[in-house]
Amino acid sequence: KYSKTAAMENSSRKKPNASNEVRHELVVFLSQRHKNGRLNKGAIAAAKEHFPFEKSQINRIWKLARDNVVDPNAQSDYTTKKKGRSGRKQDATFAAENDLVPVELSSE
Repeated sequence: KYSKTAAMENSSRKKPNASNEVRHELVVFLSQRHKNGRLNKGAIAAAKEHFPFEKSQINRIWKLARDNVVDPNAQSDYTTKKKGRSGRKQDATFAAENDLVPVELSSE
């Protein structure tokens, strides 16, 4: 069972992205609690207690993995699509702000 730390519970910051291993464990957990692709009653609540996910995240991951669970020949991808840290790096932004030179405006 994954436990939420006190810092995660009291923090207003976003939770870190779920790793592909944890997503796979969630899919295995849910695949034991379904009938023809439909989850049994209480399966999402049980998964919410067992994994550090919200209900909407569990639904989204199950929806992506459901076809592969029902038909093993189907190819579904429920791994995370996040590429990692992207965008302008903090050092480059800070350096660009420090290079600004004040300009006096003359009123003529």
